[in-house]
Parts: sequence; C-alpha cells; structure tokens
Amino acid sequence: MALITGLVFLLILTLIGISSMSSSQLNNIIVSNNQAQMQALNRTEVLLNNAEREIETMISDATTMDFTSTGDHYYVYGTIDSSTEPWSFTSQGSGYLGQYIIEYAGKRSLPGSSNAWGAGIAGDSVYEFTIVAKHKLTNGARRLSESLYVTQTAP
Repeated sequence: MALITGLVFLLILTLIGISSMSSSQLNNIIVSNNQAQMQALNRTEVLLNNAEREIETMISDATTMDFTSTGDHYYVYGTIDSSTEPWSFTSQGSGYLGQYIIEYAGKRSLPGSSNAWGAGIAGDSVYEFTIVAKHKLTNGARRLSESLYVTQTAP
C-alpha cells in the first residue's frame, strides 16, 4: 500500500513539474515578444527624431524641400496613405533602423491667438509636418509610429 501511495505521489509531483515547465516556457515567449515590440517601438521613436532633425536642418540651411517629386520620402499631406504605402524608396529616410515619411501639411493659423477680439497677433501661424516611421524586426515585430512636427519658420 505504501508503494502505491509513493508512486501516486511521485506521479503528482511529475505532473506538477511538467506543468511548471510549460508555464515557464510560455512566460519566456511572452516576455520575448514584448521585448521585441518595445525594441521596434524605440527604433521608430529614433526615426521620428531623425526626421525632425532633418526638417530643422533643411529649414536652417534654407534648403528647398520638394514635396511633389516621387521616389523620395517627402510628400504633400493627404497624397498618400502611409499605412498602405509600399515604402519602396531609398533615401535618407531609409536605413537599418527602418524608414520614415515626411508629409508637409502646410501653413496653419493658430486659433485663439488674439490680443483683442477679432484681431490676431502678427505671425500667429505655424507650418505643420506629419512624420510616419516604421520598423520591422527580423522576428516579425512591427511598429508604425506617427508624430506631428510644427515650426514657425516656413520650409
């Protein structure tokens, strides 16, 4: 009788051990996927910062931005759908980190910037850019991030 009780006890301990190992493996997979997604997100954030620096450099160098040509990563806002864009261009927006697109949305007046009712402040407008960055890791993790960049200086 003691032998049977001992064998049943060992069987229960074995099943608990196998269950714990399976749970541990699942937790490792979840943590690995989460880490990959965070890495892809961090890389798209770096791309967004690179694009913002590119805009600042072009404005400070008085470089003309051509948002009407094709094959680069500059577009007029609303002319492409960045979620379905094939992202086939090769330019400064490409690299080991991924790719980004800069869309020029134009000059926008700032509502509510008034000293008195109906009178706006001189220079109460900004120039808007939408930046979309994407990155794909080798394990399949993908991120698409978007930011709005605003400057008071015309491009």
